Amino acid sequence: MELMKVEDARKNFADILNEVRYQGKQIIITRHGKPVAKIAPLTEEERAEYGNPSP
Repeated sequence: MELMKVEDARKNFADILNEVRYQGKQIIITRHGKPVAKIAPLTEEERAEYGNPSP
């Protein structure tokens, strides 16, 4: 799992989404050095539920 400052996440959001989607990375977003959010790939169940059954 990778830590990333919110400023960096904002600048590279499209690249982050691609890394999460295609490489399965999980990224923790930090603000002022504290974790505030996590970006992670959807599970197979979540993909099916939201209408995106394939990777």
